[in-house]
Amino acid sequence: MARLAGYYATGDAGTRVPEILCQFLGVAHHICPNGRGVDGAALDLEYQRIELIKFNLHDNSGTYREYVAGRDGKPGSALKVWEAMRLPPEHPRYADVGGDGEQVCSGDLIRHRNLTGICNDLKNPLIGSTGQPSPATSSSRPPFRGSARTSSPATATAAGWGF
Repeated sequence: MARLAGYYATGDAGTRVPEILCQFLGVAHHICPNGRGVDGAALDLEYQRIELIKFNLHDNSGTYREYVAGRDGKPGSALKVWEAMRLPPEHPRYADVGGDGEQVCSGDLIRHRNLTGICNDLKNPLIGSTGQPSPATSSSRPPFRGSARTSSPATATAAGWGF
């Protein structure tokens, strides 16, 4: 099996460097190619998650505004939990993620994909789920910039993306 995007130790046993080599060189696990490969893949996944939140998962319900302005003195790029991405009380899995308290996905909600797509993000259950507004399709709401309803869906789409 080939390495995942060139990372050592992210595929089958053939993608690993023999540990004896790292022991012989006297280097720590995270400096050894196997450790760097797994750590690098995890770091790249976090960067991709940040990019998705930054460019794709915001809508006019408040996440984009918080990303730009920040919240409670914290810059938007450092925010990890979004109030708008909580499950609402009427959702059938509301209690399973923590209800009124801190909502954290666990158990079967993170072990298996589900039809609605909830719990793709452990602390933001609605991110990426069905039925959520998208900047490209949310022409029924005014765009973030505070203007009134636009005249056409194309104009609304462009305005929702900041054009």
